[in-house]
Amino acid sequence: MQSGNNRPWAVRIGDPGEAGVRAINDLSDFGSWRVFADIIAQVGKFAPGGTAPGDFIVDAEERTWLSFTLDRQTGAVVLRKREHPAE
Repeated sequence: MQSGNNRPWAVRIGDPGEAGVRAINDLSDFGSWRVFADIIAQVGKFAPGGTAPGDFIVDAEERTWLSFTLDRQTGAVVLRKREHPAE
């Protein structure tokens, strides 16, 4: 057995139980954050004499999904995507 580290790319893990967690983290960590927003816009009017949110009558509704991918190092937007899901 040789002394010294002949594998500089190897990472020494303190607790063997960490191996699974680190493997999963390495697979999912690509240096970016994903942000997802589900936006529902409604068009309508209040019932006569209505002032409470429950008095609002919806005439039409549109749903939009927005997703952004941000670079963790710079904070720059890498990918911007807008979708209209089928209901």
